[in-house]
Amino acid sequence: MNLFKLIDTDATDFAKRAGFDQDEAIRNPVVISKNGRPKTVLVAYDEFIRLRERDRRSFTIDDIPDDIADAILSAEVPKGLTDTD
Repeated sequence: MNLFKLIDTDATDFAKRAGFDQDEAIRNPVVISKNGRPKTVLVAYDEFIRLRERDRRSFTIDDIPDDIADAILSAEVPKGLTDTD
């Protein structure tokens, strides 16, 4: 998928040729505009899953998983990045 090539269509055209745009979205994101403004982007399902898996997660101190808490507690600041260096 080439994320630098976007296919533009407006909502009216998308309604008329949804099948074509779905096929195109497998190769390139399709930007769907309404009233001249981008509103949604249609991407391939695999790309959506890839992006979803990259979401950052945040936790409160009460619900952080043990493995993540242990990694944070055992982390060391690299030399040269502390005030004492």
